[in-house]
Amino acid sequence: MLSSLLLPILRARFAGRGLVESASPDPCAFFPGTHPGIRGLSVYDDEHELTVCVDDLTHGHLAEYDDAVPEAERDRRVVERVVDFLDDVFADRVIVWGQYNIGGGWYRIDSGGSREHSGIPEFVWSGPWVQMSPDPGDPPNRPT
Repeated sequence: MLSSLLLPILRARFAGRGLVESASPDPCAFFPGTHPGIRGLSVYDDEHELTVCVDDLTHGHLAEYDDAVPEAERDRRVVERVVDFLDDVFADRVIVWGQYNIGGGWYRIDSGGSREHSGIPEFVWSGPWVQMSPDPGDPPNRPT
C-alpha cells in the first residue's frame, strides 16, 4: 500500500501540522485546517493512486500511468507527487476554491489560475485569498 511509503515521510516532513493517521476506508492521512475556509486536507490510499481531498469541495487523483515503469518506482513517484503538492499547499502556493453545492478545484498561484469561478471564495492554507486586481491576466495578490 502506498500509505506505508507515504506516512513516514509525512511524519518527518510535516511534523507539527497535526497529522492524524487512519486505516482504510478512512483517509490514511488527515491534516486539520487552520481556518474555516479550509477545514482540512485528507489523503486516501487507493492502492495504485493517492487521492487528495480538500474538505468536501474538491479532490485530485495522483498516480503514475507509465506501465513501463517498475511498480516500486511508480509507487515512489506517486508518493513524491503527493509530498510535493502538500509542500505547495502548506506554503500557500495553491489556491483552493469552491462551495459545497457547486463544487470546486485548485490551482497553483504561479499558473495564474482560472476566472471561471468568479465570485466563489478562494483560499490558501493560511487563510482567504483576495484578488485585488479585477483585470484578467494581472497577478493575484497575497493572502489576507
